[in-house]
Amino acid sequence: MGKVRELLFGEDHNVYNQRTMSKVDVDMQGWASTSPSFAKAISIAKPKLIIEVGTWKGASAIHMAKTCLEQGIDDFEIVCIDTFLGAVEHWNGTSHKFTFRNGRPIIYDVFINNVVEAGLQKYITPFPVDAHSGYQVLKGFGVQADMIYIDASHDYEAVKNDIMNTIPLLRAGGVLLGDDYRYPDVNKAVSDTLLKVSDESDKFLWVK
Repeated sequence: MGKVRELLFGEDHNVYNQRTMSKVDVDMQGWASTSPSFAKAISIAKPKLIIEVGTWKGASAIHMAKTCLEQGIDDFEIVCIDTFLGAVEHWNGTSHKFTFRNGRPIIYDVFINNVVEAGLQKYITPFPVDAHSGYQVLKGFGVQADMIYIDASHDYEAVKNDIMNTIPLLRAGGVLLGDDYRYPDVNKAVSDTLLKVSDESDKFLWVK
């Protein structure tokens, strides 16, 4: 099987075509994007394929890519599933505020620009779709990931669904890493779906 990017976009489409990119400033704002938990998970999984569910502006994907390279892993792909439209807390004004262009958040443009500025286009593939659709597409392709990182919604049902949907995409011995373990809804969803979770303070880690 080829790279997931080729399965999604074909061999001829350049996701990072700078001639068609909208120019935005580099903005690496994120949350817990450089946690030591990433290095631990990557050292266990030794991944050729990482699926990230919820990527925001790409800070964690960029950190994971750099961590892979630091650990001597240079043949890998990180597929970032995200609508790039934000979540409830962004739209109701209780979290980070949007910048809009033509009534649409510019998160995708910022993500693309951040990856290009980091020089990691070879490794990071955006998949601009909702999580459920993303799972279905990757399942249809028969994709098996070595590592999955969940950092999307924070409500109980959404987190539970993210965990249950990603487990079939994870190979035996693969690593599931999740953010926001201190959120009550996230903690309960993890407790109700997974056994023998390693508590990484800001994140949870589970080996299939």
